[in-house]
Amino acid sequence: RRVGQNLQVFAFSHPANQRFAMMAYLIPISLQLRNFSIELTLNNALGQPLNQARLSFLQSIIGGFLLLEHIKWIFFDVGSTLSDESEAYAHRIRDALSGTNISYQEFWDKMIGFYRQNQKGDLETLRHYGLAVPKWHKEDEKLYFDAEECLKRLKPKYKIGVIANQSLGTKERLEAFGILKYIDLVIASAEEGVSKPDLRIFITALDRAGCRPENAAMVGDRLDNDITPANTLGMTSIWIKRGFSRYGAPKTEPEQPNHIVNSLAEICGLFGQ
Repeated sequence: RRVGQNLQVFAFSHPANQRFAMMAYLIPISLQLRNFSIELTLNNALGQPLNQARLSFLQSIIGGFLLLEHIKWIFFDVGSTLSDESEAYAHRIRDALSGTNISYQEFWDKMIGFYRQNQKGDLETLRHYGLAVPKWHKEDEKLYFDAEECLKRLKPKYKIGVIANQSLGTKERLEAFGILKYIDLVIASAEEGVSKPDLRIFITALDRAGCRPENAAMVGDRLDNDITPANTLGMTSIWIKRGFSRYGAPKTEPEQPNHIVNSLAEICGLFGQ
């Protein structure tokens, strides 16, 4: 909680003997922000020692939160970020393999191998086997269980936007998911005529939002489509390790995200909501 110019954090440690007594630490934090870098000085107000593991944990959580205080807009990708595409991918693979002697497991293993190389594994595997790209069944997509709650918690403090490679009708699909009411701006490739990772779609979103890159965050599952362009423009990049892209890993400096999360619930924690 904030008290004047200080942020006071209560950290709890469960005793090793599993009794339900809790130890509380009140830690005043003095900070100095300079070009979005931060110095944290942690002092235990109760005179209790903080071990290095707990100290490092607190520094990472508190430091991440404070570094995001300048953010005004949070932009989200849609596929494998807000919406779960796992069944749509499975449907595409089943259709592709129909009438062939290629097993689902063989295709799957090859596909994951491509994803580990930061490639679009499903398309590369179809190309590897000389198979046509089947229709994508958008009706198989569903909202991730934590998507609406995340947007609902962020909405009171932040403007929410979408930057996504999607076919026509993105607003209508978000409305059907029940989350359009939380979203202030939707920028989708089909309507804009330009796709990620082209910087123009990000610049369009920032222009329409009236937001500078340093005051915006981009949340997405793709290192190539979401993280690299956001970093290039000076946005805060947040890699959510969902969908098949979670099998990849940053291999170049532009692919290095500012933050890594495993769920949308962690996004709320990162922004202190």
